[in-house]
Amino acid sequence: MNKWIKYAIGAILVFALVLIGYKSCGLYDKYSVLKGQYDALSQEYDDYKESALANMDELRNIIAQRDEEIRIINSHIEIKEGEIADLHSRTDELEEAYSEAMQDVAKIDNLTKQVSLWKQKFSLAETIIADKDAIIFSLNEKYEAQEKISLEWKTLYENEATLRNLAEVRLKLADKKLRGLRLQVNLGRGITIALGVVLIYGLVAN
Repeated sequence: MNKWIKYAIGAILVFALVLIGYKSCGLYDKYSVLKGQYDALSQEYDDYKESALANMDELRNIIAQRDEEIRIINSHIEIKEGEIADLHSRTDELEEAYSEAMQDVAKIDNLTKQVSLWKQKFSLAETIIADKDAIIFSLNEKYEAQEKISLEWKTLYENEATLRNLAEVRLKLADKKLRGLRLQVNLGRGITIALGVVLIYGLVAN
């Protein structure tokens, strides 16, 4: 075999070996980069999830506190309504006694007591109105907290879906590149083996 042909075959063989090594390194480098991006996205999602769950726990505590406040306020309203009912009964008794009173002094005393009872009923009614306003405020806070929890779950779900889809795309791309690069490497190996056989045959033949 002509020595120049041997040199050419040898050069091609060296080039093929270098190319295979380069492709192999490139193969694993690209796969490592994609794997690193996937891991980073997963960590980002995990960090957000941890923060979101902690925030939702705080919001649930707010809801529980408002529920307790509403329960206490309702119990106070129930007591006050009972007191107003008692005052109504006492007012009815005074009105009946007033109709039976014969002397002006007794009537004036009766009316004075009725006015006092009405003042107490009015005062209790005002506090009940304030209590119900407080309940409305607590209910609004509960609604806002529940709405925030719903938004957190929605955001968490959307982020999870986005990151999952992105990760799947990247992994599919990595798998596609992996198959392509493996094919190139295998072809390179086949060429190298063939050239090696030719070179060895030429050396033996001479």
